[in-house]
Amino acid sequence: MKFIDLKCSSCGSTMHINPELTKVTCKYCGAQLIVDESEVEEKTVTKLSLEIKNKLYDFQDELDSIKMLIVVSIIVLVGGIILESLSLWPYLLPVGIVLLIVNIVRFAVVKIRLKEFRETVVDEEE
Repeated sequence: MKFIDLKCSSCGSTMHINPELTKVTCKYCGAQLIVDESEVEEKTVTKLSLEIKNKLYDFQDELDSIKMLIVVSIIVLVGGIILESLSLWPYLLPVGIVLLIVNIVRFAVVKIRLKEFRETVVDEEE
């Protein structure tokens, strides 16, 4: 069950209420209040929008960190190629290849999850 925060019109305290209620009693001043449906809808939409924005930021942060890991993977690969004459060659090249493949796959998976999330959000808003 989702709850929203509304202010008491009598004492100004914040009430944490079920948006389906039409009447509430303020637990601080005891005032009997009728819940304005438009205010409930506005609060619900605002809260939902904030949750969606936070989730989108989480996806973007994850994508940014994967991009950095892809860059590191490429650096390891190039370093392995440059240091071919050294004894590190047999270790750097396979590690770089594995890192690159794993992070490209992770990037693709997160992009797919982001696309599905956006489609879900659009479906819920309609």
